[in-house]
Parts: sequence; structure tokens; C-alpha cells
Amino acid sequence: MFAIGNEELEELPPIPKIVDCPVCDKRHRVTYGTNVETGEICKILGFVKCKKETYLVSVNGKKL
Repeated sequence: MFAIGNEELEELPPIPKIVDCPVCDKRHRVTYGTNVETGEICKILGFVKCKKETYLVSVNGKKL
């Protein structure tokens, strides 16, 4: 389970395009999903891929 309040989220810094990995400390590009109806990129959740795993690193454009 993951919970974060609106006030907490607003206080976080914006997510850059490339971030330090929470697992290996190397730099990885942030990726996003696509809207299934329109095919457009949806930046609500941002992830990095490391060692065949995917890790959540941002919510609504804010760095976790």
C-alpha cells in the first residue's frame, strides 16, 4: 500500500527526466505509461527500470 497526501505531494520537487535509481544508484530515464483510450503519454505515475524490475519514482510530476 502507498499513501501520500496532497499537501505532502505539493512540497516535493519536480521529477527530472533522468534520476538516481533507488536500487543501484545508477542514473535511469523516467518512463511513463500511456492512456489506453488516446495513446497519449500519461505522466501521473513515473517509473524507472532496473535489473528487469520497475520502480515507482514519481507521482503527478513530483519526485518521491
